[in-house]
Amino acid sequence: MDLQQRIAYNYFFSRQARQHLSAQGLGQIANSDLEAAQDFCLRLIRNAQAKVPFQPWVAQDGDELKWIALSRMLLSQSGNPFAARLFGEGLAKLCAYRLSLEDLQVFTAVLSQLYPTLKADGDKYCLGIADYTSGQNELVYAPLDGGKISIDRESLVEMASRLAASRASDLSGIDKAALPPLITEFAADFAAALPSSPALMARQFEGKFLNQGCMKKILAGVSEGKRFYGSMAIAIACQKDGLSKEEASALMRQYVANCQRSSHEFRESEALASLDWVYKHPGINLSCRKLLQQGLIDRYCDGCPQTKRKTE
Repeated sequence: MDLQQRIAYNYFFSRQARQHLSAQGLGQIANSDLEAAQDFCLRLIRNAQAKVPFQPWVAQDGDELKWIALSRMLLSQSGNPFAARLFGEGLAKLCAYRLSLEDLQVFTAVLSQLYPTLKADGDKYCLGIADYTSGQNELVYAPLDGGKISIDRESLVEMASRLAASRASDLSGIDKAALPPLITEFAADFAAALPSSPALMARQFEGKFLNQGCMKKILAGVSEGKRFYGSMAIAIACQKDGLSKEEASALMRQYVANCQRSSHEFRESEALASLDWVYKHPGINLSCRKLLQQGLIDRYCDGCPQTKRKTE
């Protein structure tokens, strides 16, 4: 296959992929197509949940694009946003693996479709601020250099993966009423095979930090003005307790959902930016005194691993 086909088959967000689907369409959908799409979807979800190394592959034809389209239709019918998010994360992981195999020219050609101002700059890449923030990345931690964002290849792939995951899991553009009857019928059994959202907030954490009363209180959600500090505290606790980045991200998303919303929405990207920063700086310690000062807690926990003080 030529380069344009390879980009189309392996990067669902690319212009080449859209052109391929527009030209080929989905054809006559049969049960065998939906079964193949379900197997593909569940494989991505398992890989997103996996605690073992991700098992990737490279697409050799256009079948995967058809499976992605059908998976999204089925997910829209399932009413399971947790599974949709895992599907997006699994697909983004797959794209990240494939990007790791690409040379500079192809790598830049693919990602410039997400970030039009992207350019290679020595061993790093630079892109405009508008491109950087278009993926809901926060400027508070951005490596600014001469009015542009300077970023290494690994960080760029991580950033692009978040954007790809968000696009894959966003099912808002699918008109469920217009879906073929076969998809609606198949979706009932498909939905039964999907994982349900874990009762993450009710989990009895084994770690000495996340199992503390202060963390449980913060995880239950905090008000505007405290949410950033809460995300930093959770990120540090996750890192100290040895949670994987994937586990910590799932917990952080639940925290965002639990936070009170008022005039300003608290976005996942804000909380995940805190998590990214903490996991890149593992020496950061949790300060109970700061939690008190920031109004996140009103007393020290009994059995606090940080201090022997039980009350102020």
